[in-house]
Amino acid sequence: MVQQSGKLAGERALDQGARELRGILFVHTLADLAHCMHTGCALARWYERRKGQARGTQPNKKWIAFFRGSLPRGRLREELCEWFPELRQLLNNSLWLSLVADPQQQIDWDALVDNDPDGYRLRTYNRARLDAFVACPEWSRLGALLMLLRTRTGRFGYFRLWARGLASAYIQMVCARPPLDLISRGLYDRISTINAEYVPRLIEGWPDSKWRFRRTVWCYRVMAVRAVLNGVVPDRVPGGQMLLWIFIEQPDVVERAILMECLLRFTKREDCPALPEWVRLKLREARRAYARTCQLHLSDRGGASIAGGKYCVGDSSVEKDGEVADRSRRGTERGNHGPCTDVVRSRSRHGDQDSGTSCPNGPRENENEETAGTIDAEWADFPWDDLNQ
Repeated sequence: MVQQSGKLAGERALDQGARELRGILFVHTLADLAHCMHTGCALARWYERRKGQARGTQPNKKWIAFFRGSLPRGRLREELCEWFPELRQLLNNSLWLSLVADPQQQIDWDALVDNDPDGYRLRTYNRARLDAFVACPEWSRLGALLMLLRTRTGRFGYFRLWARGLASAYIQMVCARPPLDLISRGLYDRISTINAEYVPRLIEGWPDSKWRFRRTVWCYRVMAVRAVLNGVVPDRVPGGQMLLWIFIEQPDVVERAILMECLLRFTKREDCPALPEWVRLKLREARRAYARTCQLHLSDRGGASIAGGKYCVGDSSVEKDGEVADRSRRGTERGNHGPCTDVVRSRSRHGDQDSGTSCPNGPRENENEETAGTIDAEWADFPWDDLNQ
């Protein structure tokens, strides 16, 4: 999708549901970038201050409508995209086209995959390249994965078989972090509708209820924060999500459930049993796999190099395992947890937008700020050094 003459290419192909999700994510991302409350009134006042306008110049109803799915038009949209280039990238992402309902199967998804930058990298079936593609769940690449699932020709047959079993966990992981956590409910409804159009289903193991979906997303969010706070993975791109993918995506469903339960329930209280030895072994294997896959993923993205014992991408770096554990443990002792806490604090700014409901056996999303401190306290004495033996 390319922007031309103030209009979004592919706009006519989007249906109402895809447009609404795009509009909601656009305005929530704008509020994040503007550092203001996620409400129409607050955003209207911010725009007035930015433009030097008198208070009340901007009608509240217009900005409230943006939080219901309307997209700013014309000069206003261009102005916002000039101030924040991230918004233009969001609008042009292939995710919105991949969410279009196609009950009559009239869309040529094969051609769309070929034209998508991320989809083009998958034109040749290569297992190592595919593993690197999914090893770091990123919301910007979700569109290519969904379009790949909807192809029909035999040319993408192997890809579809490979992606069917991975897509469910991939989607839930990207929904555990900003920005898709803001539209996770609507995204679940839309993907469920698309999944029901196909027999057999496009996505294996897709949650049969919104409660199950949100429960799993919450588990991923908590585990990702714990992985970063305790030095299992560095708080850099690709971060804790990669280790979660390697660690959780075990072929045995029962074993995977036990692994998740062990990590979620582990504390250092006297009445809590220690982690089983096989869980420690899995953690150690996951850390080693993380380092290997991280190097492969960065080389696949281009511009990556290995220098001075670090995997470098631009001005950021991902240290090797031992350095990560030492650095993160020192940071935790100082009480500075870094940007990783954005995962659990992202909801605190959003008021009651897409949040505030309780999740059985888990915290309400507007209580996640307290969760960060609890997680750190519970895992402060975790014997990470024992995993390296």
